[in-house]
Amino acid sequence: VVVGSSAAGIAACEAAREVAPDCSITLVTADDSSEYSRPLLPYVLARRIAPPQTSWRDGDYLETALKVRVLRGRRATGLKPDAGPLALDDGTELTYDRLILATGARPAALSIPGASLAGVCSLRNLEDLEEIERLAEPGRRAVVLGGGNVGLQACEALLARGMKVTVVVASPWLLSQMVDAEAGRRVAELFIRHGLNVRTGRDAVEITGNGRVESVRLDNGEQIDADLVVVGKGIKPNVEWLAGSGIRIGRGIVTDLCGRTNVPGIFAAGDCAETIDPLTGRSSISGIWPVAYETGRAAGSTAVGMDRPSAGALRMNASRFFEVPVISIGEVRPERLEGATAEVLADREGV
Repeated sequence: VVVGSSAAGIAACEAAREVAPDCSITLVTADDSSEYSRPLLPYVLARRIAPPQTSWRDGDYLETALKVRVLRGRRATGLKPDAGPLALDDGTELTYDRLILATGARPAALSIPGASLAGVCSLRNLEDLEEIERLAEPGRRAVVLGGGNVGLQACEALLARGMKVTVVVASPWLLSQMVDAEAGRRVAELFIRHGLNVRTGRDAVEITGNGRVESVRLDNGEQIDADLVVVGKGIKPNVEWLAGSGIRIGRGIVTDLCGRTNVPGIFAAGDCAETIDPLTGRSSISGIWPVAYETGRAAGSTAVGMDRPSAGALRMNASRFFEVPVISIGEVRPERLEGATAEVLADREGV
């Protein structure tokens, strides 16, 4: 049984079917439609691609190509200890020989006044995209909270739709988990040239409005008018439903490089899983699509009898902002890695 149908869940099904052609696979998913690539949603928002182009597998791929029994619109609600049955929201209990948890993550929630007002959105799934598109009209004002990859992709898309956009970033520079300070400065200059208002070293303390968003107040007292607020401040793994299961939970489900949890017969992969960072040796969550896919394949293969360790939670990102590519692999801030030094190989404008 596989729980979850995004990158990690589908990859697990693929790997399991390759290794064990005759095994029985049941996939449980809360999504009615799941064979789309979440990283492509900002490109739809920017109208650079059409919604059908987000599909990375055919709509009936699981059922027809992989011969998977798919339970759509169903949510896992609990797991009994000692690899007991999996409980679903309709009261069904599923037994299994092997269980792969690929329940993903959700956007980290804001814990400030006004966070639940209408017009406060994330950009994680098709429903989020539809909500933002209703509000993203030319001339309107948007505030994006978070200057990471997702936040900046949202900024570019909203600018492309003719909105007046401000990004608010608590870190000293944009993309602080992906690039160093100088590269972050150059990214900011690129966005400023295209009309973005940038506030670094600041955080939102309140979202105000009468029933829906009207403005965002920052920690320095500045008030920014807003018709839309997009939150891109990281992710929170979907693991709360596993309380009492006996599975070891840190920030996510703790696994080895093959996806094994501490409970025999149960595996985890993707954004809900916490695995080894190959640079630090510490357990961490990656939260990016390629790692989700690779850890899914590792779990799926290992679950049916062929150990296939992944590379772990290697940090890597590739983006393209206003046709300028930005690529990052591994640790970009040497002060966080013992014994590391930095050497700049190319330092000129445009690089």
